[in-house]
Amino acid sequence: MKSLKQILDYYADLKNCDADLFGAPDPLQVAKGHRNDVVALICALFAYGSAAQILKFLRSLDFSLLDGSDERIGAELASKKYRFQSSRDVAEIFITLKRLKNSLSIEESVLRGMQKSGRIEDGINFLIGEIYRLNPYRSPGYEFFFGRGFSQKPTSPYKRYNLFLRWVVRRFSWCSLCAACVALWLLCCGTPTLVVLGCEEGPVQVVATGCGWAFPLPYYLAGYLLHHGGGRILRRWPAWVAVGALAASLGVLAMRVDIGELVLPEYALALPFGAGVFVLARRFLDSRQVGAPWICVLADYSLGIYVIHPLFAHLLIDLGPVAGVAACFGSIGILLLQLAIVALGIFGSMGIVRCVRRVPGFAKKI
Repeated sequence: MKSLKQILDYYADLKNCDADLFGAPDPLQVAKGHRNDVVALICALFAYGSAAQILKFLRSLDFSLLDGSDERIGAELASKKYRFQSSRDVAEIFITLKRLKNSLSIEESVLRGMQKSGRIEDGINFLIGEIYRLNPYRSPGYEFFFGRGFSQKPTSPYKRYNLFLRWVVRRFSWCSLCAACVALWLLCCGTPTLVVLGCEEGPVQVVATGCGWAFPLPYYLAGYLLHHGGGRILRRWPAWVAVGALAASLGVLAMRVDIGELVLPEYALALPFGAGVFVLARRFLDSRQVGAPWICVLADYSLGIYVIHPLFAHLLIDLGPVAGVAACFGSIGILLLQLAIVALGIFGSMGIVRCVRRVPGFAKKI
């Protein structure tokens, strides 16, 4: 029986990913696309009302105006208004935040306000005071947008400011991690593949010898990236087509050179194939998570299956005539052997895990 913490952590991880973020209207979609703290603050402070209308309004804004003149901001935003903010309010908000971007650091302002008490509400209060000092303009819509400070204790929970702070503390360098994953894949899996294809001398051999042992690293990093970015890949069909084309071309290469060992995980073919299968399955599994308990059961046993399943593959392949009999039936026999390995690997591993969990001290270890 799982603890409440395990259950809550599971559902928190399930939702904390791009697939869920982009599954419904959310102002964070705009903030994440710009990766700028001032733009994120604008998105958070406009986050009141219908999520769909918030997103529609934010997508209509030109955030490059934060680098423009006051006159250009006023002219470009003359027709923009949102609920309590008139077009003049929206223009003055951009002018104020342009000055904030050019003169203050949001992070430093919040930290300075927290110096005495260590409380986040004092940091937010200090930031609000600094913002109001940047522009003498006042109106009900303008003051509703930025909120009001306090002298003794807060009269508001500052939900929109805390929403902003929650966003900015979770920094995720997507491009850097993707580049690192590709580099590791080329070094740890690509160079051993080139050696198998005939490049057995020179620097390729040296790199393959030095990096080949670390081939699991790009798999772990790719899994993290796919968990957080699987939804983005699914929505952008050119990227999905690229993954499919790469997997297909690598498969053709493997067939042409007739070297079966290239399909092993330490070589370059397995990762793109696995990534493509994961992206396809991700949508199916996520969309049916609540209505399909068997998915949760498999997830609960996934670590045990991952660790134990090779045992059953070796048993079937090395066990007497099984592989030979399968080969006699050609491609159909090989396919049936592979399906038997998958079935026995999954259910056999689950059986072993279930037995091990009955041993005192191992119930929560595997």
